[in-house]
Amino acid sequence: MANFPGEDNNDVPKRIVNAISMRPINHLIPKDDIIMLNNSHMRASINLKKEISKDIFEQDEMTNMIKSEISETAEISNSSPLEMKFRYPQNIKLDEETDLKGQLNLLKDLSPITLQYMNSRKTYVDPSQIVQTPMVSDRTFKRITHPEEETSIVEDIVTEQQSKKTKISTNVSLNQENIGLQYMKDFKELLRTIDTDNNNDIVGNTELWYPLGDDHYILTEFCLNKIITILQNISKIPQIWPKLNVQDLIKLLNLATENIRLSREYSNLDFDNSMLKIIGFLSINVTFSIFLFNIEEKRLYLEEFVLEPIEFLTENSDFSQDTQNKDNDQIIQLFDNTLSLIPKYILLRPHIDDRLVTRLIYGFSGILTDEVSQQGSNTIINSTLGHIKLTCSKVFISLFEKIPNQREFILDELLSQMEKLPQKRLQKRLMRLGNNTFITHFTLTILEMLEKINYYDYIQSIVTVDKNIIDVLNYHKKVSSEQILQYIDHIVDFIFNKLIDHLAKYRHCLDNIVQDLTNALLYGTYPVSESLLSAIVNKMLEIFGSSKKYNANVETTCLQQLGHIAGTMFDIKRQTKLHEANNLIKICNYPDMLPQWLGSFSKYVTYIKKYTSRSSAFYFAYCMEMNSLLKLYDLMKDTTSDQQETKETIFNAVNTLINDTIEEHNIVTPETVKYHYYSILHSFELINLYEPYLKLVLSILDEDKIKLRSVAIKSLSTLITKDNNVLSSPMVKTTVTDLLRNPSAASIKDAILDLVSIGSAYIGFYKEININYDSDSLQVRRHILRINEKIYDETTDQQIKVFVFSRVLMKIEDEEDSIIDLARGTILKKWITVLTDLKDLPEKEYETCYEIIQIMSGVISLSEKCSDLFSWFLNFYLLNNEYHPISRYTEIKDNLKIITNNLVQMIIELQAKDIDDIDTKSQKQKLLNLLSLFSDSIVPFISKDHIIGLYPYMVTDAKSNLYFHILHTYKNSMEKLNNFKPKFLFELETTILTALPKMTVKEIDEAIPLAWCVANQRSDFGRLLKACSSCFTLLNPYINLANNNPNKLSLDSKLQRLLYLATGFARFSNFDTSVTHISYVPDGEPVYEYVAKCMLIFSKGNTDHVIRRIAIKNLTKLCGNHPRLFNSKHILKVLDTEFRSKNLDIQLVILESFYDFFVQEEKHSLRQTGESSYMSSDKQRKKYAKMNQKTEFLNDGICAALVARYIQNILRICLLTDFKNALVGIRLLKLILEYGYTNPSLCVPTVIALLSSTNVYIRKISVDLFTKLMEKYETMVYSGLPKGILLAIKYARDCDSTEYYQNEQFISLLQSNMTTSKGSVAKFNKRLFNTIDMLLEASLNESTMEENVHIILFIASNISNMRFQDQYELLVFIRKVDIKYEQMKEIAYSHGKMTMGTSELLGNSVAKSKIRNIIVASAVFEKLKLHLINLYSLKEDILLYDELQEEELKGRPAILNKTISQPLQNIIRDVISKFGDDEELIDYLDNLD
Repeated sequence: MANFPGEDNNDVPKRIVNAISMRPINHLIPKDDIIMLNNSHMRASINLKKEISKDIFEQDEMTNMIKSEISETAEISNSSPLEMKFRYPQNIKLDEETDLKGQLNLLKDLSPITLQYMNSRKTYVDPSQIVQTPMVSDRTFKRITHPEEETSIVEDIVTEQQSKKTKISTNVSLNQENIGLQYMKDFKELLRTIDTDNNNDIVGNTELWYPLGDDHYILTEFCLNKIITILQNISKIPQIWPKLNVQDLIKLLNLATENIRLSREYSNLDFDNSMLKIIGFLSINVTFSIFLFNIEEKRLYLEEFVLEPIEFLTENSDFSQDTQNKDNDQIIQLFDNTLSLIPKYILLRPHIDDRLVTRLIYGFSGILTDEVSQQGSNTIINSTLGHIKLTCSKVFISLFEKIPNQREFILDELLSQMEKLPQKRLQKRLMRLGNNTFITHFTLTILEMLEKINYYDYIQSIVTVDKNIIDVLNYHKKVSSEQILQYIDHIVDFIFNKLIDHLAKYRHCLDNIVQDLTNALLYGTYPVSESLLSAIVNKMLEIFGSSKKYNANVETTCLQQLGHIAGTMFDIKRQTKLHEANNLIKICNYPDMLPQWLGSFSKYVTYIKKYTSRSSAFYFAYCMEMNSLLKLYDLMKDTTSDQQETKETIFNAVNTLINDTIEEHNIVTPETVKYHYYSILHSFELINLYEPYLKLVLSILDEDKIKLRSVAIKSLSTLITKDNNVLSSPMVKTTVTDLLRNPSAASIKDAILDLVSIGSAYIGFYKEININYDSDSLQVRRHILRINEKIYDETTDQQIKVFVFSRVLMKIEDEEDSIIDLARGTILKKWITVLTDLKDLPEKEYETCYEIIQIMSGVISLSEKCSDLFSWFLNFYLLNNEYHPISRYTEIKDNLKIITNNLVQMIIELQAKDIDDIDTKSQKQKLLNLLSLFSDSIVPFISKDHIIGLYPYMVTDAKSNLYFHILHTYKNSMEKLNNFKPKFLFELETTILTALPKMTVKEIDEAIPLAWCVANQRSDFGRLLKACSSCFTLLNPYINLANNNPNKLSLDSKLQRLLYLATGFARFSNFDTSVTHISYVPDGEPVYEYVAKCMLIFSKGNTDHVIRRIAIKNLTKLCGNHPRLFNSKHILKVLDTEFRSKNLDIQLVILESFYDFFVQEEKHSLRQTGESSYMSSDKQRKKYAKMNQKTEFLNDGICAALVARYIQNILRICLLTDFKNALVGIRLLKLILEYGYTNPSLCVPTVIALLSSTNVYIRKISVDLFTKLMEKYETMVYSGLPKGILLAIKYARDCDSTEYYQNEQFISLLQSNMTTSKGSVAKFNKRLFNTIDMLLEASLNESTMEENVHIILFIASNISNMRFQDQYELLVFIRKVDIKYEQMKEIAYSHGKMTMGTSELLGNSVAKSKIRNIIVASAVFEKLKLHLINLYSLKEDILLYDELQEEELKGRPAILNKTISQPLQNIIRDVISKFGDDEELIDYLDNLD
């Protein structure tokens, strides 16, 4: 494993020395002090020879130059010429023994020859003539920050001064111009050396010339470097540039151009290609170094001098090959250095040739987006390559700024390279703006180009400010804004045109650009990014708002990018203080916010000016502030006089900005300016597009495009993750609520559930979430269960806990075992096992137990269904030892005992409070409901102590529902307990028998079984027997009267109570009449048979109606306890007679008794078998029952026989128009289907018809019934569809005989519940169309049409709301409608014109009514045809399409036109109203001709 990056790479230096050799740090060395090294510490020993080998330094150019100078100027002291030759010093001796005097004497210890040479150069100055100059550099410094680096460097810019001194450490001031002239002299000498026409001089000088083939030579790298060094030295002294010899520069340009041309020519031949590239780049460096002298001479800027270097650069700009090659590393660095001269050249020249612009654009546009150019692992080279991209960017920016008429071309060429943007955003391929902020060079270039468009220069040229300045500034603002918007629109249109046409190819481009722009926006120093992002957002919003349909993938991509931008907008909004988030309209309306906004803008512009090296950024930000002020001023034009002060404040701000008198904000830092920047962004367009984006996302959530909806949900999730208060927004909350309520794909539901789970937001949507608790999707049901568990843990609202856990409880009868197990486990954990760890903490245990009891009692009190489920859960899961290990089973029973103890204690405490308010009664009711269930469990939890503790409830004088629950609890518990004290039993029996005559019917049903249990434990039935005999004795006179003279028998409270008491004794006592005598009961005859006879007497037809109803009710309840009585022909005759009669109240009583009987039998069967299935009709339970409990099987047979006998009467009652009465039948029908007592095909038409009910509750039950039928008996449902639709039409007309056609959702509801899969849509539509066709065909004949007009109107009304698979299916149906319309017209014509004349028709009311109905039906179908064409935006001539055109419609979605405001139902009403007029009727008939 490497200890540091690059350890295993030989190209990465391991030592500082090696690193310096690769990247020198000469710029860090203090140049002014280098000369100090040449003092007495260092001595040079130069040995002179009179004779030296002739060949030494023969080719040494510098030696020859020095020799020539010395020979010209040196004079030997003895006047004898001495030929001197030099060799390189053999050693340098450093003398450590120096003194201060020696240090001050610069020329001491120099050799005579050296002194002669220095004198010849005239650099010696007499000490007396030395004048001390101030040690202050006359240089100015400009801070330049490289964008790819955090650090800054200081670039020295030498200003032009005629007499500028350069300070050297010798304390001798030399005139800089003299130094420059020396550089010029060196330049001339070097040029003289290389400028020769003598090939012999060239051939022999290999140090300066490199030979190529065909007598071609090019300057060597060494020579070019010398030239570049001299030119660079000259460039540092601008005052001597005019003195340069133009002819010399032209010669050098020719040489450099020839070098470049030959390098290009020989690069593909057998030569050192790397060396030729190096020479070419150095030659280009020479060329552009000369250009940068900016000498006004046309001959210096010939076309070939410029174009040849550019061609060479573009041809050699690909560095993707072998970036690890060291020669290539040098080439890359040379290319970088050379390329950096071009932007300077562009800005320097007053005019740029169009050909050069074209070459530059075409040549360097690819470099900016070249993804493969930076593959090397060499960090230095990668950095250099990045700098090359930056330089290319500067080239484009310079051209964009310099040549306005070429800007669109520059943008187009740059955008054409967009495809090359990186597929993966690796940081090493991006430009680093700041900490963790990176963008592509492509986007950076566009941003910096757009920044160049501003009117800052004009503002700075303003001398005086007058009243007209606002209008003038507005003009310039308009021009500048129009220009920048023009280019932004061009960029955006280009991007999206490419994206729409070639999505796969350009998707990553949009992704890169959006990522770059959001990064730049947040970074803050690229203010133009806001305008570009705004245009992109508007374009994407336009795509969704356009009537033109785009590819779904295009919409998905746009929505994803909108989500990314919106996330950035939301971050800005979230981090901005509420009182600082002001747009211009808000500021205009609330002027007190203006100072804060002005201050934030001022601080931001100051920050840009201070911390950003790009002047264009400051200029653009400056103009942004000015634009905002001008716009704000315009908004205030129509304001009242009260706001005149605000206008003056704005005008003063404009004046301050023009005069640049803004206060410097020293405390503005990158950390603090961010919030000022975010504040002012609210006054621009982008942030204000957040609301339209949010509306778009929410609208997409209602669309049918699943993929698009998924992206919308994901986008919304991103916002909610950042701040879950988003869900509190009314707009978002309403949409999410609708999504949870309305049916949609499982994936969408699951995503919405994830959405509301962010930050525990589900607590606010707990009801809407649980609408889907019974979803078809296993994933959704499981998700909701887990959310409910979390809600239960996190909320403190008891009502919410009750609600969510009722839904958890309902899932214990799910069709999926995993859901059942999850629901059971959740309830067990939250209600039972949670108490296990609290046994040593009694206070905590009581608190927890108290909460559990409150919630548990609340859940079972919600509905009868919840109570039944909890009873099942308690008895068949918790108390079923087959489901649990022994230790867990023991733990469950112990914890249930704790709950029971606390439950009884809570009830006793409530009773002791003696408070009689509504809340206390309600709480008592709930607790007693729970106690009843515990008392009815298969394992007894109610102890004798509990019974005794609850006894005060038994002796209370207050009679209410609470008394019933106490009786129920006593009855269930006393059957399982024994060994009570005789005294207690006696008192209890006395209490019961005393209160018995005053009890309600429900209380009697609990009290008599309890009295029987007490008497059984006392082993003394005497008192109970006496009470029974007394009852029969009191009843006997009424029986005699009913037999002898029933007309005289009238109802009184005594008779009513005696009937219920007699039935109660017969149902719940088991006296042996063969041993014990009961008054009026024959010996050996069971009591229930005697009472049944009595009830039959009171059920005679001539008996009072109310008495007969009570008697029949008691008779059927008695049969429920003794099912064999249902086999009695006398009882069946009574029931048959009542169902044939019109006594609806008695029929409802019978159905209610059947319901109680079926439930009782089901419960009894379930208890007997112990089967863990809730459905007694389960095959396993039936098998078990047949083998072990034949009696229960027999009772099941009785139930099925009763249903078979009376099913038609039950179905008839279900379709009653009195919804309250219909509910009795519907409830029984639901139970029959649930228990499987009948063939479902008999019930299907009725269930279908119930879907057309206008009662919401009935329709809800019907949908549930229909859904279950579809799941189990789909074939039966399809078979019963025609009959069901016909029955539904009749039912709808019975409910509303006049406006039955307003019931327009029936077929739509039928369609939504029968088309749960893709294949089922086609199946349903086909079957439905056949059914409608059949019904219409039966109705469209001359004899029945006027009678069946309601069928036609109902079908027409409902068809307008059904949905079609595609436009082809819709067309087929419209053609059928058109055919039926033509048939109706024919029938109307034959009836109205052929049968009789106009006068006869108007005089015959029956005939007129008949023809009116026919005309209304035909007119409605005509309207239906036109309505469907408009509703789905079809072409008017669609009925004329041929086969080819019809084929095109297949698969094309039939999309609703939401602009259609008038529903067909209103049109039908208008048609009916219209033809109520006789004149309209006659006109219609006349037009049939």
